[in-house]
Amino acid sequence: MATCTYNPPNSNSNPGNSVSSIGNTNAPFRGTDWSKPYFCQNGSWFLEGVFPNVHPTAEAKLDLWIDNMEYFANIFGSLGTVNWVGQGGSFVDHRTTPSYHRTGEAIDLKFIKWPNAKNTKACNGPYDTSPSKPKRHRRYLAVEASLRKYFGYVLNTYIPDHDNHFHVDNGCPAGLAINWGSSLRQYKSVAYFIQDCCIMFNNASITLDGIWGSQTDNAFDDLLDVLNLDCTDPKNSLSDYRLFLDYVQMHGFKNKLAGYYTYSCGGPL
Repeated sequence: MATCTYNPPNSNSNPGNSVSSIGNTNAPFRGTDWSKPYFCQNGSWFLEGVFPNVHPTAEAKLDLWIDNMEYFANIFGSLGTVNWVGQGGSFVDHRTTPSYHRTGEAIDLKFIKWPNAKNTKACNGPYDTSPSKPKRHRRYLAVEASLRKYFGYVLNTYIPDHDNHFHVDNGCPAGLAINWGSSLRQYKSVAYFIQDCCIMFNNASITLDGIWGSQTDNAFDDLLDVLNLDCTDPKNSLSDYRLFLDYVQMHGFKNKLAGYYTYSCGGPL
């Protein structure tokens, strides 16, 4: 079971720019203007293949993330290679409170652009997670699932001040954070994520409130049953949790209800 003592730095240290392939695609990262948070494509280009002010440890996770997301998006959603990723910043030197942004170990992700006008607009989370747009909503969850494989601290659209981006940072190890305490935003973000998956992939009749209680626990067990993942233990095993996230990506990019793809304890069906 994942545990975490979240201890963000309270002093600044700019990691500087680092050149990277950004996965295997050379997809550029693109900056955005926070003064227009819902104008998703506003902003200036960063040089192709350059992570702006991102700590090397976070950069390594971004490499893994974009490769993994691209694989699932292409195989199960026929979305092709990522064109670019929009982001709202990593290193921020004017913070007055502890934050992994102060060392470039956090990044705010706002937009995923695939070919053929396909996209995920984390910069407008309420739009992408609207009940009237289940295909976009499931794709949003697939992108979030890919992030959660590599970053233990992921804040989604349901967390205050994060309706226009995903925040990810190095503060916690990857894992299902159901035991980190209700005061930690990551705990609520994970609860929202699991509840959202239960609703969008298994039509669960539960409240989306970010509180992990018996209803959420039972709905999660039901979702695992439908996926034939009831022989796994994602609450206590990181590998099993990542396997569950695989199936969220499969169904999310394919826009299918749970059970379209299933697992067996002997291996994938």
